[in-house]
Amino acid sequence: MSAKTVFAATISVALTLSSAGIFAAEGESLFDGASLAGWEGDAKWWRVEDGAITGEIPADSRLNQNQFLFWNGELHDFELRLQYRISGHLSANSGVQFRCQKTVNGAAGYQADLDAGATWLGRIYDEHGRALIV
Repeated sequence: MSAKTVFAATISVALTLSSAGIFAAEGESLFDGASLAGWEGDAKWWRVEDGAITGEIPADSRLNQNQFLFWNGELHDFELRLQYRISGHLSANSGVQFRCQKTVNGAAGYQADLDAGATWLGRIYDEHGRALIV
């Protein structure tokens, strides 16, 4: 793995990350609560709404692969604190990639899975690696 740590979020149905806490180790927020400044992702899927990073699949669209929103920075030691809300179908699955690498097809590395609490919440998945770890 490269020395650079990439932070990314993935969506499969809908994910909202609030500005309540995406912080570097020193308490510096990685999200300004108003824009996607410092983040890179497809505006078709990602936006800021009501002070939160929002990933959504529009009703008239289909998601054929994971869509990532990357933070364009470097972290070596960090604490990730966030609030999330998933809406839509109960089987909606999303996640937050950490200590991962940006690839041609998205990201590879660890993902803290998020869902409505039915199957994936709190599990760790190694995207393009060992698959389900915990």
